[in-house]
Amino acid sequence: MYSWTHDWPEVAQIVGVEHLYPHLENTDIVREWHAMALRFRDRLAVQDDRGEWSYGRLVQAVEMMAARLTELRVKEGDRVFLALPNSVEFVVSFFASLWVGAIAVPVNPGLGQEEMVRVIDDAKPRVFVYLASESVQPLEYPEMILWPLDVHDLFDGRGLVPQLAARNADRVAVVLYTSGTTGQPKGVMLSHRNILTSTTTYRYVFHLNETDRTLIAIPLFHVTGLVGQLLACLLVGAAVVLVRKYSARQYMEWVNSERISFIFAVPTILTLAFLREQNWQTPSHLRLVASGGASITPTLIARIQELLPHAAFYNTYGMTEVSSPAAILPPQCVSAHRGSVGLPVPGITFRVVDWNTGVDVGPDQPGELWMRGPMVTKGYWQRPDVTREVLAGGWLHSGDIASCDGEGFLTIHGRIKDMINRGGEKVYALDVERPLGEHPAVMESAVYGIDSAVWGEEVACAISFRPGMRASAEELNAWLRPRVARFKIPTAYRVWRELPRNANGKIDKRRLQQDHDCAPELAP
Repeated sequence: MYSWTHDWPEVAQIVGVEHLYPHLENTDIVREWHAMALRFRDRLAVQDDRGEWSYGRLVQAVEMMAARLTELRVKEGDRVFLALPNSVEFVVSFFASLWVGAIAVPVNPGLGQEEMVRVIDDAKPRVFVYLASESVQPLEYPEMILWPLDVHDLFDGRGLVPQLAARNADRVAVVLYTSGTTGQPKGVMLSHRNILTSTTTYRYVFHLNETDRTLIAIPLFHVTGLVGQLLACLLVGAAVVLVRKYSARQYMEWVNSERISFIFAVPTILTLAFLREQNWQTPSHLRLVASGGASITPTLIARIQELLPHAAFYNTYGMTEVSSPAAILPPQCVSAHRGSVGLPVPGITFRVVDWNTGVDVGPDQPGELWMRGPMVTKGYWQRPDVTREVLAGGWLHSGDIASCDGEGFLTIHGRIKDMINRGGEKVYALDVERPLGEHPAVMESAVYGIDSAVWGEEVACAISFRPGMRASAEELNAWLRPRVARFKIPTAYRVWRELPRNANGKIDKRRLQQDHDCAPELAP
């Protein structure tokens, strides 16, 4: 087993191992935020494309929306759907829902009708909040109230501000639906304790405080955007700038014009900003860059460090089921531990086990990553069968293939379901994607399996190139030969201008497999 006690001496020195989370026993998210908001009532809290909101003004809006929810007879445990883009409406709706003890359910407002129907059928929300300015046709369901929200309309009247819901750190605060596009939805239940543990971890490891300003381009229905940025910052009095639609050029303009000090983004956003964009101004005020949500290549890390020599770079690993962070690679360890996602964060314990037997494997041996700790989900909404399976024995069975070295540094090799079995030899996608990502012409790559009459599966690779650059299949394979075993070298390459993504910004490998035969083949 691997735990944090010897891995984060700086955090231990600041707060003491035994004193990191004790205040979470008798509180909740909205109480922590409300106390911080009253302390910093005149400071900027949220900025979106329509204006700025101080903490004091935000409190007023949240109180008024909580009053409206009470008038709608929303009670503890009811679900409030937040089908909202990154906006002040999202922030107000989120805190107002928690104020009355309801469960916030952020969903992608761009879901197709069938996808939205499945999620609504699963969660059965009491209220469905969407942006009044959006020309959408929300679905009408019995007992579900539709609320086209413009936050400014809340100030037209003022109801009686309800009391905060009873203190209960273990009450479900949020249900986040994972990014699968078929089958029955899986809503991950996160308690107030889960989320506050995560935000406290970010606060101490990233040294967040009220002087920070963050730019949020990750959708707030994604755990990294919601927990790792929005809540981590608003719970320390920092300012957040919300981006509704991502543009690489505008992103870096915003970093400069808004004097952003902290960005946390998926590798896709960082790739477009740091590898594609050529016109760069080095912002001295940007002190911290963090990556999470997917694997990042050493080439991209090196580029970020080259362009931002004064900024600390953190690589992270997490998942919705652990409220975002499970491992963080400190800046001082990036060079010595290339490819690693870091050490278990305070409160998390790792095991790496044989996925067939459940027996722990040795250092540097691949196995399934199991985790436990106060960030781990309570389970899946209305899915006791899946909850029992995934949380069997008190450990979260991640479904990720990982290895830990003798010092406790974690490396992720891919998903068990994405593992390619080529004639009995196991190929882990990231073991091929990482070295490909270091090729000077490669922007991104994604390795997946295709059917083979001889081997059962063959290794295929979808690839996109950096602007103005190209490489042949043979050149890429020549690059790989000294770096990976022969059976891991792709036998088929497909070229994409941009690799397809799901709603959470991760490469959609199912789509790559489906479109393999019709995608352009890379020249030999």
